[in-house]
Amino acid sequence: MMPYCNPMLAKRKREMDTSAIYVNRVSHIFDEKRNSNHVEKEEGEKKAMKTKKLKEILNDMCDVARDATSDREEIYIQATEEISKILDDYKKLKKKNKKLKKQLEDFMKEKEVALKERLLKNVQEIHGIKVVKFCAPMPAETIKNIAFQLRGEITENFFFVAGTIDHAKPMLTVMISDNLVAGGLKAGDLVREAAKLIQGGGGGQPHFATAGGKNPDGLNAAIEKVLELAGI
Repeated sequence: MMPYCNPMLAKRKREMDTSAIYVNRVSHIFDEKRNSNHVEKEEGEKKAMKTKKLKEILNDMCDVARDATSDREEIYIQATEEISKILDDYKKLKKKNKKLKKQLEDFMKEKEVALKERLLKNVQEIHGIKVVKFCAPMPAETIKNIAFQLRGEITENFFFVAGTIDHAKPMLTVMISDNLVAGGLKAGDLVREAAKLIQGGGGGQPHFATAGGKNPDGLNAAIEKVLELAGI
């Protein structure tokens, strides 16, 4: 026997089932939406934290850059001040050095004049030749100046020979008047041969020649050798 089925109750039941399915679907959709919102919120929070952290890092970098720039500026200012001070000191020292150099030049000129006058008073005349010879520590330029000054004042039969030491190095200098050169004497030949006694060598023009060496102790012997070679 078939069970009794009330059409109204069956319809009501179907509607209730349909409503329940709908509610379940809606509830599921809301759950998914809620979960989605939660995930989005977490991702947003993470993104916000990353952004905050990045800003902090950038701020720190900016602070470091500002500090570094400030330090560089301070170092630059200090370096500029030091350089300026060094330049000022250099200018003062250069000015002082120039003054001292001028004083030294004036002193050397006075010594040149004094020595020239003393040598003129002590000229030896040998076989009609006016001979000037001496040996002393003296700069090469000074002895050259004296030799030319004497040659200008003693124009004939003039024979000059000097042994000098400058910066621990010996030097032999010979100056001859033109008439003696015309007679056959050559200053270059004389110093070249005599320079062997000071362990050196040299040469020059017929009327003026010099020779350098290594042995200052041989200067006096070299001077006498020049005179011997010249036949004086």
